[in-house]
Amino acid sequence: MPANLLIIPFLQLFMPAAVIAIAVSYVSLTLAKMPAAIAGIALQGISGTVKWLGGLQLADIRVSTPNIRAIVFAGLACRLGNDSN
Repeated sequence: MPANLLIIPFLQLFMPAAVIAIAVSYVSLTLAKMPAAIAGIALQGISGTVKWLGGLQLADIRVSTPNIRAIVFAGLACRLGNDSN
C-alpha cells in the first residue's frame, strides 16, 4: 500500500510522457527523445520505489482472511445499509 501511494506522482509523469513520446516518434525520433527520457526517469523512480519499499519489514504485514460469519455479517450490513425501501 505505501508503495502504491508513492508511485502515483511517478505514474502521473510517466503515462503522458510515454504517450507523447510514442505519438511524436511517428513524426521525428529526435523530437521524441525528450519525452522518452522523461518517461524513462519516471519508470526508474517507480521501480526504485517498489524495490526500496519491498525490502522493508513493512512489506511483510498481512491481514488474515475473516471467517465466513464475519463475511456474511458484513455483506448483510452493506445490503441493509444500501436498501432504499
